[in-house]
Amino acid sequence: MTYTSIPQGLIDGVPVPRSFGQYTKDDLDDHQTRITSLETRYPQQKEITCSADTTITTSVADITGATMTFTTVNPNAIAVVVVTWDIRLTALGTGYCYGEVNVDSVLDSRKTLFVAQSVETRLSGFLRKKFTLASAASHTIKLQCHKDSSSGTALFCAGTTVLSVDLYQ
Repeated sequence: MTYTSIPQGLIDGVPVPRSFGQYTKDDLDDHQTRITSLETRYPQQKEITCSADTTITTSVADITGATMTFTTVNPNAIAVVVVTWDIRLTALGTGYCYGEVNVDSVLDSRKTLFVAQSVETRLSGFLRKKFTLASAASHTIKLQCHKDSSSGTALFCAGTTVLSVDLYQ
């Protein structure tokens, strides 16, 4: 197909080359490759919020409602996880509380550490971490928590503990 008298612009949504020469299948394939490249540069964004207060115990436990599952279409997709933690100390004790990220049943070694010195203290924390998802498959990311002492009572707060994922595939 050759266009000789059509001005520069779009024909059926496809840019017309400056030369007004023949627009081949290779040109269209290249155009589709550029569109696909743009799609991989801009992430899919997913976000969920803790749906109920979660009391922290000495055992690693899921934070209520802070689990997301999604499917990647390409291997080695990148998930940039951003967590905003909100913790409330309701009874004084000793030790530390931890917020953690679990990706595909593997607890990440990087944790957010909390320590409070008085009752009814609110603490906020932030974590940003990049994970490579090796396979094109279903993946689960969830927030978990625990404390290292049985004394004291603390909880992660509903509505303000948030898990966000930017997914690049």
